[in-house]
Parts: sequence; structure tokens; C-alpha cells
Amino acid sequence: MANRVKAGFFLALLTPPSVRVRMVTKEASKMTQEKRVRYVFWQEGDWWLGYLEEFPDYWTQAESLDELKKNLLDLYKDLNSGEIPHIRRVAELRVA
Repeated sequence: MANRVKAGFFLALLTPPSVRVRMVTKEASKMTQEKRVRYVFWQEGDWWLGYLEEFPDYWTQAESLDELKKNLLDLYKDLNSGEIPHIRRVAELRVA
């Protein structure tokens, strides 16, 4: 591991400062970018139900609103993982 750190350090020394700044800025912007996803939810009896607007065929449920939000995040990750085939989505089409 020490060899990797040294190699990375020397590579950083050989990289021009302008390139280092661009690399750090690009990484920082990736970390600060936040994607927002809209969802629909409602309460039915003691249960909270909801789905992601982009994927209206895939619902989830929970006993609390906070738990529902966690389930929706898990659902979003699963649906975007590429491991589930034939997922139907809702999209927008621009018509002139």
C-alpha cells in the first residue's frame, strides 16, 4: 500500500497544476451533484404506499412515511441497477 501512495504522490507531482485543479474540481462536482426523483405516495389505513413517477408500475409500502422513503430509495437503486430486465418507464417526448 505504501508503494501505491508513493506512486500516486509522484504522479501528482508530475501532473501540471492546471490539470490537478480540473481533476479535483470534477470530482468535487460529482460529489455535490444531487439528483432528485419525484414520487407519489398516500396513506391507506395504517399503511403508506408509493411509487416513483418514472416507474409507476413498481409500488412499495411501509408502516411509516420515513420507512416508505427508504423503500423508494431502495426501489430506485434496484430499478436502475441494470439487473432487472424489461423495466417499463415513463418519459417525456418533446413535440413541436
